[in-house]
Amino acid sequence: MPISFTDNLFMNAKINRIGCKVMIENGETNIFITPVLSQQCNLLLVTTNSVPIFSVEGSSATNLVAKDVKMELGVWSGIVNFLVVDMPEYNVILGLDWMDKYLISFFGKKCDKLLLDNLDGVGGVLVNLFRGSQVHTQR
Repeated sequence: MPISFTDNLFMNAKINRIGCKVMIENGETNIFITPVLSQQCNLLLVTTNSVPIFSVEGSSATNLVAKDVKMELGVWSGIVNFLVVDMPEYNVILGLDWMDKYLISFFGKKCDKLLLDNLDGVGGVLVNLFRGSQVHTQR
């Protein structure tokens, strides 16, 4: 069965110990979370004037940020800052900023694993991916 690279890439994650699915998106620069999920995860949101107002296609613009949030992807964990955006199709998007910082490589016969920097300077950890056309938000 051929691999469809037109499908989106997703990972299971935990944000502040709340399970969710995140989309890996190389067409977006930033890291986004919906207001609904940020509330479910009890994230502290701050309004910032130091960044432009952001939006994702099909969403409303915002200048809210959830700072210093613990995110776990399998055995990997890190602290990230999310832009809070009401997105019609996804709960979390990890864009190029996140990939530039943590992604080492794609692995697996179907490119179904990510090798992520384990942040201790000694190699990385593998995280499983799955493909799909979309994951609906939890509203």
